[in-house]
Amino acid sequence: MAAKPRIFVCVNQRQGGEVSCGGRGSRALADRIEQLAGGEVEVRRRKCLGLCEYGPNMRRDGVGLYVRVTEADLPGIIDGSKPSNLDALGAQGGAPQFDAQVARITGEE
Repeated sequence: MAAKPRIFVCVNQRQGGEVSCGGRGSRALADRIEQLAGGEVEVRRRKCLGLCEYGPNMRRDGVGLYVRVTEADLPGIIDGSKPSNLDALGAQGGAPQFDAQVARITGEE
């Protein structure tokens, strides 16, 4: 039996009103993924994926990192049909490469 794809969801909630994924509704998005997926994916809540200013952020096995996730994005993230949007963000000059940090956090170094 193949392992379920994992979706890592940043749920970090910073103090003092600083920008964070948790402060932008990522916990509710993680709950919604579990509802929509019906056990087809494993949701792992993490403290940080390294792009707080672009959150909520998620990463799906086999696809990559998603930034500025909304509920409308979830079906495509769950089934893996939505491509990562990190490259588009980088093309706008907004984000440096975070592959090493994401690999460390998700245990895929």
